[in-house]
Amino acid sequence: MRAASMEVTVCICTRDREAPLARALESLTAVEPSPGLEWEVLVIDNGSARPVAEGISGFSARLPLRVAQEPRGGLSLARNTAIGLARGEVVIFVDDDATVRPGWLAAYVDGSRRHSEAAFFGGPIVARITGGSPRQVEAARQAMPGLFGSLEPNRGEVTLQLGDAPLPWGANMAVRRSAFDGFRFDPELGRRPSNPAGAGEETCFLRDLLRAGHHGVWLPRAVLDHHVDGRRATRRTFVSFCRNVGWAQGRELALLRERDPAELEPQLVAKVRAFRMRYWKTPPWAPLARRWAALRDLTHLQGFLAGYREASSPAGPR
Repeated sequence: MRAASMEVTVCICTRDREAPLARALESLTAVEPSPGLEWEVLVIDNGSARPVAEGISGFSARLPLRVAQEPRGGLSLARNTAIGLARGEVVIFVDDDATVRPGWLAAYVDGSRRHSEAAFFGGPIVARITGGSPRQVEAARQAMPGLFGSLEPNRGEVTLQLGDAPLPWGANMAVRRSAFDGFRFDPELGRRPSNPAGAGEETCFLRDLLRAGHHGVWLPRAVLDHHVDGRRATRRTFVSFCRNVGWAQGRELALLRERDPAELEPQLVAKVRAFRMRYWKTPPWAPLARRWAALRDLTHLQGFLAGYREASSPAGPR
């Protein structure tokens, strides 16, 4: 049964990443909660080989910690389980490879109190990249910052409406619990064992909220750090990630077409134009960052078309 006085639940979904999770929890021990704040940390063990509770039991004396299970692999499934178990009126999602800064929690609490009509919130994500080829890391970072979970828009505290970009990402995002009524993360999107580079679930979720008439608020002081292995800057991982982002957008658009068929043409035309302008005008000897940007446009378009076709098929979305 949910505690009526609980204000915040911090949710971390994890699978076989004990060391990063411990680092994330350690950072939460240093936050500066408002006096009298009732909050909790909810860890969802998403089918780890070694039960997560065994590895983090030492944090129970330092944090208001709970651990729950979601054995079905998939980040969206784990987040949906967290939604059902969260006791807080505001649910904050944090990735297990992130660390929060001391003022992070206070920024969310203050923002959610001042903007009581807002359905969701988000803050900057600073990528801390270690390892890998510096040249490839920089090229991939310029072409697709999302590969490293980096989100640092140059803006202050602003209202987020439909059409605004970028929207918050799941590594650092809060949703008012009442806004979850009728809304969940799409299990076909996001990371899962069969598709480690899956993406797009939080963006589709937030756009659904916006289409329903909700709005969000960007909180520039709610900053956290995202610790990323630079070795993910390989062509294979880059292609997979870009294609998955495109696939999620194509799927989303196909599911919306009956409500607003006018949305398809502008998006498709823009993607084809970007592909033609960059890909066909990028010679093999172009700088690496430019070649990766062209590859991004190609694979993103391929994913977009595939996602749209699959969701539009007579059998429906898979």
